[in-house]
Amino acid sequence: MSKKRNQLEEKPIKSLSNPLSLENPFRNSALYPKGFPDPLKPVVSALIEAEMQTTDHLFCELISPTSLERIKSSEDKIIWTTEFGNTAERWNELLKWIPLKNSLSDEERNKWLMAMLEANLPELFWKPLIDKKKRVGRPVSKRHIFIQSLEELICHQDNSPSWNDLAIKFCDCKKSKHDDRCRESLKHGVGRLMDVLKAHCEGFWQSKCRWITERRN
Repeated sequence: MSKKRNQLEEKPIKSLSNPLSLENPFRNSALYPKGFPDPLKPVVSALIEAEMQTTDHLFCELISPTSLERIKSSEDKIIWTTEFGNTAERWNELLKWIPLKNSLSDEERNKWLMAMLEANLPELFWKPLIDKKKRVGRPVSKRHIFIQSLEELICHQDNSPSWNDLAIKFCDCKKSKHDDRCRESLKHGVGRLMDVLKAHCEGFWQSKCRWITERRN
């Protein structure tokens, strides 16, 4: 059993206090970039929508009073805990790829932070509400480069750029000329992103990304 699920066993989850129990604190919040869905940013739009659907399921269903009241037996608890753990893992993976603004007002942030703490939600669920200072020495994430590259491929499917074209446009290695290492890093990163989209945004992957897998080599 994963660490997150052990936490669920150790500390029972409580429903959020009304009127918060039937709201999703992340939908329509300042945490996200504005103007989505954006046809020029299809990948970010798909990730945000999948994440919002995931948090809708969490806040409006899984930890609602009605859902928790239905847990009567040990079998019910196992089923609920498994669903909760799967939702947590899905949310965590999607959040890694979404460019959050992290600009909630202090009042809005504190409101949801306190509600989540009182409900005994694991750190995974309330951590995104806290402004995170960049740690010294922490590797710089290149996920935004992989997102931009995939969006470039999707938006120019009829005349799709080569991996070298994408490296020239998006790679931030600072070399005077991009080499095979730049191109392979980009291909690998875009491949990881497409795996996430296939797992959590399958309809989008089928319609927008599947053709790219045929040219990844």
